[in-house]
Amino acid sequence: MTPEHLERMHLGIFRTTFPERAGRFRDDDVTYGALWREDGVRQRQLMVGLPVEEVRPALNAAFAAYDAELRRCEPARRHAADAITTAVTLYAEVLRIHPFPDGNTRTTFPLLQVALVSLGSQATHFAGAELQRREALGWAVQPDPARRTVEPLIAFVSERMKTSPLVLTRMEG
Repeated sequence: MTPEHLERMHLGIFRTTFPERAGRFRDDDVTYGALWREDGVRQRQLMVGLPVEEVRPALNAAFAAYDAELRRCEPARRHAADAITTAVTLYAEVLRIHPFPDGNTRTTFPLLQVALVSLGSQATHFAGAELQRREALGWAVQPDPARRTVEPLIAFVSERMKTSPLVLTRMEG
């Protein structure tokens, strides 16, 4: 996958909702809200997407990491944890970059599903667990790289897969 694939996904989803911006990376600064739970207390912070000039290079790096794992081994031989980690990392990184002026979350959910399945895992759902998803994602988009971690999001997606009605493939591991 490439940033261009992401642009086409955004275009396909939003061509009728906001046709003037659909499928186009933003050309201005953007902010978005992050939510996480720390020591039992819900934290909220307004986040700033990457500067416009860093969007495409950062997306190229995120997709390169995904592609490297895709090439590393056949989906049937990939451990489920590796597939989930790679897909969730791509998902979180694209959301942290925030490449579009609007519709980032709605575009990255299908991206997560495609990444999971292409890596040999199964698609999942977040129905009924949106707050838990947002809190887990909040750790992955932390502004301080030293505090940023995808582990809560990996645990959340792994747990959702156990109850997902969207099982597309069966993986061991």
